[in-house]
Amino acid sequence: MKSNIFIMMLVITLLFACDLSIFAESTDSSRDNFDLTRLRKFYDDKDMDSGTKMRQLVTYLKKEVSHPSQPRMGVGGGPIDTVYIQNVIIMVMAQTVPQETLLKALNKETDKKIKDMIMLALVSAGDQTFFNDVRPFLQSAYHNLFRLGAVRALRDVSKKELKPQLIALQYDTYSRVVFRDGAYRKVYPIRKAAYEALSRIGAKPKGWLLELPLAVNTEIEAVASILDDENPEQCVTILQMLGDYPGPQARTIVNRFLKDSVGKPHLVPAVKEAEKTLRKIENKEHPRIKISNTQLKAADPQHVLSLLAPYERDESRAVRRLAHLYGVRLAGLQPRPEVRQEVTARLVKVLVTPNSDLSPAPYKWLLSFTEKDFSNNTKAVIRQTLDKDNPNHGLIGIRGVVRICGVANIREELPHLKGLLIDELAYQAKADKTHNKKWYLTVGWAARLARARMGIKEDIVRCIELAEAEQDSTERVLRILPQIGYIRQPEAIKYLQKYLESKKRLPSVKATVLGELYASRVMHILAESLISYPVKKKEARNYTQEEINLCRKWMSEQTKWVIII
Repeated sequence: MKSNIFIMMLVITLLFACDLSIFAESTDSSRDNFDLTRLRKFYDDKDMDSGTKMRQLVTYLKKEVSHPSQPRMGVGGGPIDTVYIQNVIIMVMAQTVPQETLLKALNKETDKKIKDMIMLALVSAGDQTFFNDVRPFLQSAYHNLFRLGAVRALRDVSKKELKPQLIALQYDTYSRVVFRDGAYRKVYPIRKAAYEALSRIGAKPKGWLLELPLAVNTEIEAVASILDDENPEQCVTILQMLGDYPGPQARTIVNRFLKDSVGKPHLVPAVKEAEKTLRKIENKEHPRIKISNTQLKAADPQHVLSLLAPYERDESRAVRRLAHLYGVRLAGLQPRPEVRQEVTARLVKVLVTPNSDLSPAPYKWLLSFTEKDFSNNTKAVIRQTLDKDNPNHGLIGIRGVVRICGVANIREELPHLKGLLIDELAYQAKADKTHNKKWYLTVGWAARLARARMGIKEDIVRCIELAEAEQDSTERVLRILPQIGYIRQPEAIKYLQKYLESKKRLPSVKATVLGELYASRVMHILAESLISYPVKKKEARNYTQEEINLCRKWMSEQTKWVIII
């Protein structure tokens, strides 16, 4: 593989006389995580009644249980995982909701796990009625969450009969890694909570190991050493961090973890994360070459495409990705029909290949093309793939093929796409009970979008209705509005204009920083949807207020938008 990369560097360097430089990839690491800042309102909003507080907190817990947040490192150097988040929610419940309201909720609740959490909140709030119900969690709890929650709940009402159980927790293995004072340290939250509980009843324990400095030679080894603990939540966090260290050392550590994890079902989530980490490491190991836009614009496009062709089939995904990326850039810089149609043909070939591992998925690049960029032969390939409905494609692959069918305006497939439609809201009602995916992640929704893009009025109207029906404004703005932009029809543009005019913001991710304006997100979408839009698309979305005002004025003055489709 190294020789292939060297040959690619040499050939293109000689062709374009370009300088070698590091090519850095930007990866999308965004995940669905619970935002702890939203809990502040339970302390600050004095007008919120206790019933509303309780219902909202229970909703947060249920969502976190059904869709746990991905572990990540907090800005203070400590890890934030679902155990931490659920314990914080329980703590807020104990501190802000009256005991009588907690008791009513406990009696009403039917979910065993949620009932146990409410009991923890009651005991933490000082109600000793459930002391004997919570006490067994110290030993027999089925999750680190409840063992930790029980110690914290009982430490303020500890009785001497708890002493043997609390002392036994000095050997608890649940650990986290924190970065403090320039070094990584392993800490034991349950041991620490038990130590504090014993101190409150005068036991004054000695000799407990509550924190272990990770005294190793290099930072990456310090990060990796915790993997030996076989703590799934902790392993996921550390594996994510290892993805930031491209190179053979990180690769070796992750491969060793995968080998050691065989036959250990409790580590399945961590194994999946390890596989993602390996791909992330590989993506960072790009060929060290960069071709400028000036060089691509001056070169013979057919010659460039012929040189790129073998590298699009290379065994290294990083090489394949780079070759396709230069093809996409070439199509933008030299927009001749034959060039753009050749590039889309190559991307579609990858798109319809089952289990393709190209990152980003080819359909994301194809979304930047238009109907005229797809030749009749390429459209035929898309149609054949849809007609096969190949189960080996996987959900993401099928969604991608369906959406590109809409971009290519393959109207012959409208009946087929109609057969894929679902009742999205009915689906979501069922999904909420089965922990299934959201309606806007289904093939049925992709089919509705594709039909809407091809001008089917009833589907355009339904897409906009469904967007408005989404109660979570963050999900609507971040996930659904870009998909409405895909439709590229006047009704969709009009709907997006409403959000451009809005002065609302997304929730803040930091207490000291305002959330992003809805308008900033929509600026991004409209800039790639409309000809003559007055402000160019900015990848960082750092639009100024003056630019937003300019676009608002421009949108309001247009009698007819020229839409890119």
